[in-house]
Amino acid sequence: MNKIYVRIRGGLGNQLFQYAYAAALKEYNPSYEIILDKREFEKYYWPFELDKYKLDGSAQVFDGRKLKYDRSISFFHLYQYVYSKLTKKSYMTSSRLAKKGKLYTGVFIPEPRKYEDGRDLYLYGYFQDVDLIMPIRQKLIEQLSLKEYRAELNDYLSLIKEQSTAVSIRVARQEELKNGEKFVYDGKEYYLKCLAEIERRHGKQQVVVMSNDIDKIINEKWFADYEDDIVYVRDMTAVEQIEIFKKCRDFALANSTFSWWGAFLGAYGKDSVIIVPRIWYDGDRLEDTKLRFEGMIVDDEINV
Repeated sequence: MNKIYVRIRGGLGNQLFQYAYAAALKEYNPSYEIILDKREFEKYYWPFELDKYKLDGSAQVFDGRKLKYDRSISFFHLYQYVYSKLTKKSYMTSSRLAKKGKLYTGVFIPEPRKYEDGRDLYLYGYFQDVDLIMPIRQKLIEQLSLKEYRAELNDYLSLIKEQSTAVSIRVARQEELKNGEKFVYDGKEYYLKCLAEIERRHGKQQVVVMSNDIDKIINEKWFADYEDDIVYVRDMTAVEQIEIFKKCRDFALANSTFSWWGAFLGAYGKDSVIIVPRIWYDGDRLEDTKLRFEGMIVDDEINV
């Protein structure tokens, strides 16, 4: 059986994009198996988390020593480096490589297609393009459900009302900055603006707050006006937090792919309000990415 090898890298949001693109490719090549190459996590700050999900029934995890495409990725890295030094531009690989089943990317993402010659496929990149995975959104919702639900997670899920707003807050912590984080971190004014707009559209509702520093948010009383109906989420893993996201209707997102996925999976069929920061990753504007989908509102488009 032919295989789709995908090198998994980064935090959970990036891992989900990489898996989703492989799943989109499998739609065109249904006899293929998805192989998740997790070797980079031997040195990563972030954990490998895709094994917590049900995924496609054929998906397997590879954590051995070598694969035959390793040498071609090394050559790709070298060419990418030389190209960027000489041209001051990002290398956007080529359709020629894609035709050979080597989908190594800078910012270029080949359209999923059928590979008539039945060759194995090798994926290396981030593959952040909502248009390529939107056609399989319902399948992803099914595949990205947890294998197991801890009692503590079920306790939180029982607290979440149908009309609730998920608030995702990224706080700059020193250990993350040392590991290369480049997010622009928004303060409480942004989130209060989001909640005011959601309240204007849908009325006041339960607020569910998730943060990598929840004590800071509580101690500084960011949401004092909402304390009569608020849930602060503690001690949940990233995959568990996305399960909590999925129960909510509306979303105030941080500029991170983790919270993006919470809204992408959770907003399905709910007439959701999804508010996101204009500035996304490393100073890029959201419109310079391929992440915006129907229902998203950029914060500087609202007037509260």
